[in-house]
Amino acid sequence: MNALDPTLVMGLGIFGIIVIVAVFLVCRIVACWYFRINEIVKVLTEIRDRLPSRESAESESKEANSSTGV
Repeated sequence: MNALDPTLVMGLGIFGIIVIVAVFLVCRIVACWYFRINEIVKVLTEIRDRLPSRESAESESKEANSSTGV
């Protein structure tokens, strides 16, 4: 068996890519947990959902400006 057998090199390359992707995903999960990114996104989404929509706020401001004569 030749040390530079193309199938062996390709197999090791694919295995290496899979390992790198797995390590990246594990590191990403740990980083998100450590910095509480998932909780921050959840809280910001709740805040956004509780705020009035931009369109209704703009229409209300236009109505207020037209009634005051501005």
